[in-house]
Amino acid sequence: MRQTVPGDMPSERTVPGVSLIATVFNEAATIDAWLAGLDAQTVRPQEVVIVDAGSTDGTLEALQARAARDPAFKVLVVAGLSVPEGRNRAIEAAAGPIVAITDAGTHPEPDWLERLVEPLLEDPQAGVSAGFFAPAGTSAVERVLAAVITPRLPEIDPETFLPSSRSVAVRKEWWERAGGYPDWLRAGEDLVFGMRLREAGARFVFAPDAIVHWSPRPTLGGFFAQYRHYARGDGHAHLWTRRHAIRYAAYVTGAGLAAAGRSRKWPRLALAAGVAAYMRKFFRRVRAERPIDGALGRLGAHLLVPVIVVMGDVAKMIGYPKGLYERARAGSPEALQHAAIRSHRALDAGAPPTRLGPLGRGLRRLIDAFPPLRAAVKSPAAQRAIHVARAGAHLRPSCAVRLAAATVAAPGRSAAYRLRDGSGRVWLRA
Repeated sequence: MRQTVPGDMPSERTVPGVSLIATVFNEAATIDAWLAGLDAQTVRPQEVVIVDAGSTDGTLEALQARAARDPAFKVLVVAGLSVPEGRNRAIEAAAGPIVAITDAGTHPEPDWLERLVEPLLEDPQAGVSAGFFAPAGTSAVERVLAAVITPRLPEIDPETFLPSSRSVAVRKEWWERAGGYPDWLRAGEDLVFGMRLREAGARFVFAPDAIVHWSPRPTLGGFFAQYRHYARGDGHAHLWTRRHAIRYAAYVTGAGLAAAGRSRKWPRLALAAGVAAYMRKFFRRVRAERPIDGALGRLGAHLLVPVIVVMGDVAKMIGYPKGLYERARAGSPEALQHAAIRSHRALDAGAPPTRLGPLGRGLRRLIDAFPPLRAAVKSPAAQRAIHVARAGAHLRPSCAVRLAAATVAAPGRSAAYRLRDGSGRVWLRA
């Protein structure tokens, strides 16, 4: 991440006609750093419009204090709004014909806004500037998670890339033509909005240098809940049906090969080749990002890759059919807007997880659904992977990395680590 030189003052160069918008809800842990990132931009927007969905952790007070000092900073409070509803409300209130959109909790590069709006300022025919994002994180597991799940620039096709609302700018007229964000969605709304813009005829320009850094959920359990929620959104929007079908088929095939491999060699070889081919992209990302320093850290990061990938896949395989069911039960996509759907963020504010945690419950459901998989998970290697993943949902990030290394290096030993809340210990034998 490019750093602002200490002592830099916020830019006084304002870009007329550009409004920056974001939605927030209980972002007290990151709001000050995010505001500092906006202050460090090489250019200022004409205004900043923030919609707060009813924060109760001090986020709103921090924003209101900022608004009291800066007349260009506007805060709207509408309790209970979803993310797409909040974005639509903020864009509706924005005065500028160009709207830059990002997420609170990200860390923008100092020239992010300048690079993002540049294509729209230079070309009146461009309707959307698609910025990019890079992995970040404060803990070891956060950084590994972000590195594994964040696509790298060489993987992107600029002609088909649908921007994330972490980093995108759009002309307000095109937002209106596309019908805005789909306010009936709880996840995946930025992808559907991008599809709407393409269908409406907006011309996209890829801005790979307009970078914000983002962090995933801070624990493996939170990541599991987040990806399950994202997959529910895919089900709600009927997104990536073929991709989800291939995932189910791949895991069923893999379970069958694992079961057959107990007595024959060729299924084991076929399974190993398939797993290696599938995991190659994720290992490549970790090698490029180096989220943990040192030889032992790099080993731990690589050991976590298959755990993270399998956790994400299981979460998606649970969330997607649930989303399809909820959409069918609602009767129409629009009816989902008023459905009671709990966000993955509830995990952060809710009660402590059960002993198994989200991953354990998810694995249990998947195993019960497929008898070949139920047989395959009895193997020692599968049991070690489940133990590592289960522990990761409960443990401090640094402990999860050490446990991943310990279970492979010394699978016969017991390992004890404190629970995340410090209330006790979890004992696991790999």
